[in-house]
Amino acid sequence: MFYLKRHASGDKIIVAACDSDILGKVFEENDKVLDVDSDFFGGEKLPAKKIVEIADSIKTAQTSNIIGNRITTGLVKAGALKAGSVKEIQGIKYAMVFRV
Repeated sequence: MFYLKRHASGDKIIVAACDSDILGKVFEENDKVLDVDSDFFGGEKLPAKKIVEIADSIKTAQTSNIIGNRITTGLVKAGALKAGSVKEIQGIKYAMVFRV
């Protein structure tokens, strides 16, 4: 299961998506912090088979914040993320996508 939330900021869309089991958790490593804030990420709960819906949202958003090992792997397979853009903090994969 994943969470997907779309935020509107003027005419721009920001997508936040994460693995459901890490919602509300904080991961820290050295000076880096991943805060999977429930208010920001806690939107619609989707089953794993809906990864294409999340991929479509990322392709149309100006900014996307993706956190979680399952979701990043699934989005790389779906072609929505490049494997080289995925980073890791405390064993948790994440990616940020910016469109200009």
